[in-house]
Amino acid sequence: MKEYSDITDLQLFKPLETNRLSDEAVRQIKSLVEKGALKPGDKLPSERKLVKQLQVSRASLREAFRILEALGLIEVRPGSGAFVVDRSGASKLPTQWNQWLYEHRQQVIDLLEIREALEPKAAALAAERISPAELELLKMTLDKLERQASTGNIDVAVQSDIEFHDLISKATRNPFLINLNNSINYILIESRYAYYQDPEHILTSWKHHCAVFTALAERDSSTAAKTMLEHTRITKEAIRTLNDD
Repeated sequence: MKEYSDITDLQLFKPLETNRLSDEAVRQIKSLVEKGALKPGDKLPSERKLVKQLQVSRASLREAFRILEALGLIEVRPGSGAFVVDRSGASKLPTQWNQWLYEHRQQVIDLLEIREALEPKAAALAAERISPAELELLKMTLDKLERQASTGNIDVAVQSDIEFHDLISKATRNPFLINLNNSINYILIESRYAYYQDPEHILTSWKHHCAVFTALAERDSSTAAKTMLEHTRITKEAIRTLNDD
């Protein structure tokens, strides 16, 4: 069985700034991984120790861990802790997408921030208003997206992703929200292509979409909004850091 190092040097971790603390935690830990201060297989300090060292709440730290896990940087093992993942064999973005993200990074982040504000509200409204027929269509897009995690058909993955969010917008019955969400979704097509170059990201999106779908099917507005917010935040952070290395 592979031996793992238990990171005990808390001096590696610095108290966070007053921006969104989970995002700051993600950036700090990601930077330590990229610099080699945290190596593949290393076990991160306990939640209790990191909360104290980073001066952050448990909720913010757990959200940061969810984002880092979605990015493929750490693996959280129940009862064992969080471990740095070996990404040496992970796929790199093709040059065309690296260039596109380099040229449009800030515009994409700006749009994702708007999306982060709009889509949770859309999900909450959709949970109250969606029809059984629309739920069935959503389920079909979920199945289609899941298949692409193994086939790697990026065109179909992007199409399925857009369809899923469009269907939720339409279920709100609010024409202004529909137009805003749809405009943003289509503007972000290129960023979706960049994001889905890694098949793991297709699987991650599918899991997020499943959580949203479950909340919609149960007519749970609060959970629908919460799961959509988590999805948009994790996606934003993933796209923000796609070609940092």
